[in-house]
Amino acid sequence: MSNATDAINYLIRNGTCKRLNETADPDVTGLGVVSSFLVSITFSLFAIAAAYFCRWLPDERFSPIDDALSGYIQSFLPWPRPSHHGQHGWPRRRGAQNRKLMRRKRVKAFESFILAMSDQQLITGFALVITTTFMTFRDDLSDSFSVYSFQIATRLGYFSCIVHFCTISLVRERFDASRFMRNVRSALVAVLLVLLVVCMVISESVTFRFNHPISVKCARENFHFIDPKRPGYTKFSDEVVVIANLVVLILVILLGYLRRCLEPYHADARGDYHYWPRKSLIVWFGEDGEAAYNTVSPGISSLLRSLREYDRGSRDYWACFLEVWVESISASLFWDIIWLSFYFTFGMGNFWNFYTDAEVKHEFDPNFGQVVPLILVCLPFLSAWEAFSGIYIGNRRPVFETQRAEPNPSSSGIQLNGDTSEVPSGDEDDDPLLGNGHPQTNTNMPAGTMRAADGILEVARDHQVSLRWFQVCPFLYWVGLMVWALMFAGVIPGYGAFYVTIVACVIFAGFAVAGAAACCKAFYRVLSTRR
Repeated sequence: MSNATDAINYLIRNGTCKRLNETADPDVTGLGVVSSFLVSITFSLFAIAAAYFCRWLPDERFSPIDDALSGYIQSFLPWPRPSHHGQHGWPRRRGAQNRKLMRRKRVKAFESFILAMSDQQLITGFALVITTTFMTFRDDLSDSFSVYSFQIATRLGYFSCIVHFCTISLVRERFDASRFMRNVRSALVAVLLVLLVVCMVISESVTFRFNHPISVKCARENFHFIDPKRPGYTKFSDEVVVIANLVVLILVILLGYLRRCLEPYHADARGDYHYWPRKSLIVWFGEDGEAAYNTVSPGISSLLRSLREYDRGSRDYWACFLEVWVESISASLFWDIIWLSFYFTFGMGNFWNFYTDAEVKHEFDPNFGQVVPLILVCLPFLSAWEAFSGIYIGNRRPVFETQRAEPNPSSSGIQLNGDTSEVPSGDEDDDPLLGNGHPQTNTNMPAGTMRAADGILEVARDHQVSLRWFQVCPFLYWVGLMVWALMFAGVIPGYGAFYVTIVACVIFAGFAVAGAAACCKAFYRVLSTRR
């Protein structure tokens, strides 16, 4: 920011506020507190990544696109794909059943673990924001509470919220089982968002950005979100850039929560971005509205039919192919993993850049406020150990009892070459846990998502189209998002983040305008047919 150094601590230099003796509150900014937060958040990220690549989630969460992408990733791994060929008969059949049992236990254990981690992040963020808000607006507490500590607490709360709404997208099926707890969590999230937005607006103000060593009470009494009288004031950077960055910060958290909190209430919206405009037209016009929307915005079935009719060398063919591929990839679990990485990178960069740039000495004091959070950081590891150790301990006895209870095939007259259509082959290559076999049919995934994923892969096979570049593009998109996150968080300095953000907003606005145009066109079509 131009001439920003002239504004540092300007309220202290002009005698309006006094510098606090202790800028960094050890109960908020101490190494013990910060380390416990960062370890817990990082552990959640690696747990989610492991769930994707080790397939610790229900089969219906993995689309054929996920199978194709995970297979592409596994082709670069150094270890070979395990196989189980050569086993025949009853032991092979029993092994397949045991593997299915083990997989169900893994999925259940991981869902319980990640749900506990999700609730931990929610309660942690809620406690941080509540405490920060309380200390900010109480004169007796804000008099000794520094602006720097307020900034750290706000960023930690923001980071906890980001990780929370990333984790709830993985366990949304668990929310379907308990509506009461789902409503309780939604209410907590609503209160948390209101308080967090208030803290973010205060945090991004010129008063709080340039006066870290003063008390929150003095900063609040001299509060200006934009102050033309401050030293080094620049209209463009102070008004345009700051407001744009604040809007993007708020939209990141609000849109992320809005999507993930609505999905448990509307199962059909999962993986179908046409759901909400179609739903709104159905509410107003019934089946006529849905038919009109499908006419002006062709569904995936129409796109796949058009794709088969186009000449492979034509521009329309590749434009349609790209549209179907983008819709397929955006409904996959891999897409959530990409955006999870963006949120994590941005949250970590946003916090760490501020934490290390401030001229504050951070120490570890063996007091109550730092030691307790550092000890509590062991809870996620204990939860993971308890959840996954029960799988292997609990699996020994059923296998042993199965071996004793199952009759000998030769003595009981059971024919091994009979109908075994309901029993898996037992091949490790077909085991969905490994992700190496054929794509599994996910009956619980939205029909549109399955048609898109299956259809695009089938067309690619029939037309002999290599998907290598289409598989590489999501990874390039992934890298681009990471760079943007680091730029926007200030880790990569300069105005580049602002311009990239403007481009991203223009692209997002373009999609929004296109969707609104489709809705208006469908609205006009319905009104025309009813005249």
